[in-house]
This record gives sequence, structure tokens and C-alpha cells, in this order.
Amino acid sequence: MEGTILKKELSLDNGKVAPSAWTVLAKELGEDCLIEEEKTKDKWLRGEYKGYLDWMKDTVTLHMKYGLTINILNDVVQKAEYHEGADELFSLLKSQGVVTVLITGGFKALADKVQRHLKVDHALSA
Repeated sequence: MEGTILKKELSLDNGKVAPSAWTVLAKELGEDCLIEEEKTKDKWLRGEYKGYLDWMKDTVTLHMKYGLTINILNDVVQKAEYHEGADELFSLLKSQGVVTVLITGGFKALADKVQRHLKVDHALSA
């Protein structure tokens, strides 16, 4: 979803793990949260998590520690921008009878926005 349908926040790219809405959310919560989130990326790259869901559990716990609220989450979701041509691509796919599916490690609120906007048939998200 991020980097394909939605634009990535490239200013947050440190070359380790590509920035995502999770990183944007950490930045919104403050520099300390962003630094700690970067440490979870290091743990991920070293293979210290059993799987993606364990990494995301740490990430969500970290965001909550730094004051995550529904308003902050909604603000990040609202600011997400589509790549040029996304609307046209999904319109073309629908006109051809293609069943569309969105599978993402991004958060559900963002996937729900994309699913509604682009009329994606099915979506699975973190």
C-alpha cells in the first residue's frame, strides 16, 4: 500500500527499513518516539522478533507510551496522499472485472481509507 498506492514520507528514509505510516506516526509523537521506533527496526533487521506481528506489537506499545490518540492517528491517515494514477488504475481494473485485494502491514485505519476511496474489494491489514 505504502510506496505503491500511497506516497512514502521519503524524508524519514534512513536506509534501514523503508519509512511507513508507522514511522510517520512515530514522528508525530515526537523525536524520542521516532528514535525508539528506529531501535525496533534495528531489532527487526537483526532477527530479534519472532515475526512481523511481534514487531508491530512493540511498535504500537511504543506509540501508546508516547501518547497516541485517535485524533493523532486520524490526522496521519487524513494526510496520506495517493500516487498519481492510483484512481485511474483502480477504475480501469474495476471496469475490466478484476477483483482487487489490498494486503498490507500498514495500519487498518489507513487500509480502510484506501479500500473505501479506491473501492478495493478485499483488504487485510495489521
